[in-house]
Amino acid sequence: MHTKLRLSVLFIGFLMMTYPGGLWAEESASGVNQEIEQLLQVDELSIRGAEILTQEFILDVYQNRGFAPYWTQPDRVKELMELINDSVDHGLNPADYNIDQVQQVLQSRLDNPAVQTKAEADILLTESLLRYGYHRRFGKVKASTLDPDINFRRETFKQQSFSTNIEQGLASSSLTDFIELLAPIGMVYEKLQAQMKFYRQLAADGGWASIPEGPTLHPGDQDERVALVRSRLSATSRITDSDVQDPTLFDKALENAIEDFQFRHQLDQDGVVGPLTLASLNMSVEERINQIRASLERLRWARQENADKLVVVNIAGFRAFFIKNGEIEWETKAMVGKHYRQTPVFRGDIAYL
Repeated sequence: MHTKLRLSVLFIGFLMMTYPGGLWAEESASGVNQEIEQLLQVDELSIRGAEILTQEFILDVYQNRGFAPYWTQPDRVKELMELINDSVDHGLNPADYNIDQVQQVLQSRLDNPAVQTKAEADILLTESLLRYGYHRRFGKVKASTLDPDINFRRETFKQQSFSTNIEQGLASSSLTDFIELLAPIGMVYEKLQAQMKFYRQLAADGGWASIPEGPTLHPGDQDERVALVRSRLSATSRITDSDVQDPTLFDKALENAIEDFQFRHQLDQDGVVGPLTLASLNMSVEERINQIRASLERLRWARQENADKLVVVNIAGFRAFFIKNGEIEWETKAMVGKHYRQTPVFRGDIAYL
């Protein structure tokens, strides 16, 4: 991803030197307008192998300005490329925003700045922005398709049409600032992003070794597997093993670290390494990253439920929270359903207690 970002920056810089008057300085703008209009009238438009999934929205966006191109400023193209590359920080996939096809059409526009190539580039860039903005606002998956009980709000920014939102974004002085208005992330989201960055670095460094199955490990035990447990917890900075005289001894410090691990993963805090704790310890770093990505997606679903006063129930964590003005005022344990009688995921208004 970093390579693609460097390529786009260098490419745009070259365009600025080649066309100091703008990308369309040497071509009649009306020709590009006509080509954009003709392309958007095609059924199931595809550009460089990328399906234009938001064609109906894009048609509205361009009709409102006489099909004039949007992406005439190199800085605006650069900003979008940076947003797409940085989508990994939100647990998203740059490929979903046609990053390869965008690079191809931008290169083609440089090699052969014909009207059709310019029109294709403009539409594809708008498609990428619309997809990205939609995913940041609502999430990549529609929650109700996974669970019909989920009734979270899905309101557009300022309750305008999404095509209007995109027009506003394209007309704004900064795409990045507009996306943050469209889809603010918040404190919990930021913490999850930091955790994902931490685990991705762990993955790049090789992750952690798996602990072999065996008898339950108790405080006071001496076992070669204890050293692996200690190393596993050390990988996530939950214990320091550099000053331990005997890493195979299940000492008090390791017991405390196990209890902390069990608390964070909603396991019985018994301080021993039984089958469930071992399975959680052995979950790979890649699986942990995917868990965080799923959590970021769920936060995008629920983000529009923010209110001055809010009760949140974390079903998986067996906890309930009362939140006031963005701060947790009170929390408690919560009882939840079983697999055969699950607690529904939904939103609602509390009339009385």
